[in-house]
Amino acid sequence: MFQLSEPCQRISFRREDFRLSFTKPFFTIFVIALLLAEAICLATDHCSFAVTLVILPSLVFVLCSLLMGFLRLRLRFEVGPNGIDCVDMWYRSHCGWDEIHQFQLISLFGLSYLKVAVSHNKAMWVPLFVNRSEMLEDLLLTYTHDDPRLTRVLRIR
Repeated sequence: MFQLSEPCQRISFRREDFRLSFTKPFFTIFVIALLLAEAICLATDHCSFAVTLVILPSLVFVLCSLLMGFLRLRLRFEVGPNGIDCVDMWYRSHCGWDEIHQFQLISLFGLSYLKVAVSHNKAMWVPLFVNRSEMLEDLLLTYTHDDPRLTRVLRIR
């Protein structure tokens, strides 16, 4: 393999669209929702054996799947040469690469986020639980010119 003796600058004009991946947290969310629904059902004394073991788990599974599908379609973000376009729950925000001054890794309920502090006292939470996480990390490092702060934060993960 050919090795360069001097560091080289990677240049990219790619713009990638990322969607969240709920495969890891789905089982946990499903079990918690099912236990909660079972507890409510059993506390009311109006549940039969069939409802408790068949209908309620099926209903909770369908509702969790619909919720995860909606969130996956709604909460997407893009990484490109102009910065990060990310959708929070309520609004879409943009952050240019030159506006970023700090990175922090946040783990919330087992889901990893990259908290990006922007120069105008705002923070953008970029989800790291995407299907193509290696590509996301590579693009982040490319566009920040291998910023050592970002490299250190991503290594912790």
